[in-house]
Amino acid sequence: MSPGAPALVLRADAEQLARLAGSISDYLWSAEAGPGQALAYRYFSPVVERITGRPREYYLAEGLQVWLATIEPQDRAAAAAGMERILGGEPDRLDLEYRIHRPDGTVRWVRDSMHATRLADGRMLLDGVVSDITERQQAAAALRESEELFRSLTELSSDWYWRQDENLRFTYLSSQAISLTGHTGESSVGKLRWELADMWPLSGSWDEHKAVLAARQPFRNLECCRIGVDGVARYLSMTGAPSSTSMDDSRATTASAATSRSRSASRRNCAHGARCWTSRRAPRAPPPSNGASGRRTGRPAGPRTSNRCWGPPAPTTAASTAG
Repeated sequence: MSPGAPALVLRADAEQLARLAGSISDYLWSAEAGPGQALAYRYFSPVVERITGRPREYYLAEGLQVWLATIEPQDRAAAAAGMERILGGEPDRLDLEYRIHRPDGTVRWVRDSMHATRLADGRMLLDGVVSDITERQQAAAALRESEELFRSLTELSSDWYWRQDENLRFTYLSSQAISLTGHTGESSVGKLRWELADMWPLSGSWDEHKAVLAARQPFRNLECCRIGVDGVARYLSMTGAPSSTSMDDSRATTASAATSRSRSASRRNCAHGARCWTSRRAPRAPPPSNGASGRRTGRPAGPRTSNRCWGPPAPTTAASTAG
């Protein structure tokens, strides 16, 4: 090997590293701080200009203070405190998210992931990767705004609405639930529909309802009776449909319920709906059922808007089954 070969190899490696650093969407940086000395930047990859709008020479010449000056004032104190912590000895790794102002007046969200290496002579090396997360933050903000709008609209409605997770457990019920079902929304959170206290189906059975949900199918006008903590029996007619509410889990399910004396279809502007009417008469014994499925073989006489509510089916005994 010729005397100049090692230098050529190092130059080729440096050029290859520069090409790789310029081809990725994130920018790399490194800095060094000696004992009792301020942090000084040593390297920025070319992508820094694409994200921040400023050339790497701008940061190399000015140092830490110019980095802080580009950060949104509301985020600056947290970013400075994070840098002080890692320079002070812990932690060894740190992730910061903050907004930066570009020279053209636009604002971008970035994620700054850094790692500290402490040398035996007391110096500290910092290496970091900065990613542009503006689109992710905008999507999260739009989701929060949509969620707030949904909740504000449901609170204005005379109906009540709910949401369930991918396991069909309630995660949210609007405030109308207490007046329309006789139970607080909080008492239902974390439970399956068929685990709710003092409620049973009038149309079909829980087994039939479970089969519909397992098939990821919408359901309409599921009629139930539920007795509230106030002793009032309420008739409910519920409609729901599956939909994706999580960017990370497409199985997430939402459903809503509205209440009224009518059995008409739910509004077209809402994805879901349900109906309810109430009675203060004491529940009467249920008609015969076919056992484990909970399906009724008969109903009380009279129209569906009858103000009577019967209880859940009695357990099937061995004697009655044999007979």
